[in-house]
Amino acid sequence: HDNDKLKKGVIEYNDIVENLHHAALLTKNSELYDMTTIALRALEQINTKLGVIKIPSDKFTKPDAEYHMILNSVVTNNESYDGQIANTIEVGFRRGNEVLRRATIEIYKYEDSGNE
Repeated sequence: HDNDKLKKGVIEYNDIVENLHHAALLTKNSELYDMTTIALRALEQINTKLGVIKIPSDKFTKPDAEYHMILNSVVTNNESYDGQIANTIEVGFRRGNEVLRRATIEIYKYEDSGNE
């Protein structure tokens, strides 16, 4: 039971630091941005020591049901993008073979915009 709490805590810390970093970027607060960049680097080192790895959810790659949860779709008129990852909404994490949280994503959905 304590392990589950610890795993959830690690994910929450990752989310907090990532969100602060994103807020610093949006507000263009350079001092906060620099501080959160340092915090992100420290968090990456801690994650490495704990064996916690971010689940890749790169744009234009195919999702994997084991690692990705599709939340929404984004319409595209490019057929080659159909079913590929469009955006990452929430980063996922794994430790070894254990998925701590699947990445929440949006995928592209092809819709023909031709004349009907």
